[in-house]
Amino acid sequence: MIAAAVTWRIDATAARRAAVAYGRALNRRLAAAAGDRSTLDAALALLRRCWPEAALECELLIREVVPVTGRGLANSSLPKAFGAVFVASGRGLVETFDALVHETGHHSLIVKTAFAPLLVNGKDLAPSPLRSDARPLVGTLHAVFVLVRVATALGRALDHLDGADRRAASAFLTGYELGIDKALSTLARCARPTPAGARLLADLAGWSPSFLVGVAS
Repeated sequence: MIAAAVTWRIDATAARRAAVAYGRALNRRLAAAAGDRSTLDAALALLRRCWPEAALECELLIREVVPVTGRGLANSSLPKAFGAVFVASGRGLVETFDALVHETGHHSLIVKTAFAPLLVNGKDLAPSPLRSDARPLVGTLHAVFVLVRVATALGRALDHLDGADRRAASAFLTGYELGIDKALSTLARCARPTPAGARLLADLAGWSPSFLVGVAS
């Protein structure tokens, strides 16, 4: 169940119940292409080694991984397609790992927000670290939540990587740290958080990994 003291933190049981409430079975249809399936399996295995709790939440919340092809397409997910993650076909290990952690982060925050609103003025527009145009503040909150989550995962993964994969992870991590600072600054200036949102933002600012996944202490 949701931890009484921290209303936006959920444990694995709550994640499972939330997934069922959304009408999603907890099975995953892997990418049809053998190469995509192999890379996805390797990315999940890496996540299990470096951050087991995040891997569990991914397995609970993500029902389908859908490969997409086309110019300019990257990973994405949609609240109306809860449980599905769209990942560009043909990506390497680190990019696929990044995409899974990133999109599971969006799913996790959607579930948390369903239990406890986080921003009073979430529809107000403000700059976002992942987009050139202004976005609603709730989008900026999603961005920083996901960036902190992915940066934490990549930091934990570094000791399990070498060569080009390690260099790619390090480059992603450096870029994400800049985006985190920008997003937190925007939220500090513009957001009016609820009490639960204020606790979340305080933990985001401290990069406390325990709140990032659905495992309550």
